[in-house]
Amino acid sequence: MAYIEKDLELFPAPGLNVIKFDESYTHGLTGYDMKAVDYIIEYSDFYVFLELKDPDAPNARSRNKQEFINEFKADTLKTSLSKKYRDSFIYRWAQDKVDKPIHYYVIVSSTSLKNVDYGVLTDKLKKFLPQQHNKAWKRKLAAKCLVAPIEVWNKEFPDCIIRRRSLIGHD
Repeated sequence: MAYIEKDLELFPAPGLNVIKFDESYTHGLTGYDMKAVDYIIEYSDFYVFLELKDPDAPNARSRNKQEFINEFKADTLKTSLSKKYRDSFIYRWAQDKVDKPIHYYVIVSSTSLKNVDYGVLTDKLKKFLPQQHNKAWKRKLAAKCLVAPIEVWNKEFPDCIIRRRSLIGHD
């Protein structure tokens, strides 16, 4: 089964548990100003919270592309991305479904970003998420955090590839 996010498709291998998390029927707390990551993928020893950003979508307005770049340059993107993670974490914690480490991946499809930009945003996001600075904490809030292009995701997760719909003949 493929999961569609605008012009991107997520193709998990059979048996891989994927939740389309940012739907009202899944978490339904938008009225409480809680944000959600796009997907939660369950592996045997960890969860992936996956957020997809696609400013290069063929049907994206140039204004939307520029807004994304402006958010990146103005340093506000890390705020919205961290809120999605934290709110999703709280929701899953309240469900008693934080029984494995969580890896947070933000996949961005943008020809405007260079490899160094992905690294810079990863570092900023890691610093913005609460880290395990407090010795009273027994666990990390996020075991891994990475902002990367689709190609990096597909190398790390060949059992759950992402591809562009418009390049494979979908509308």
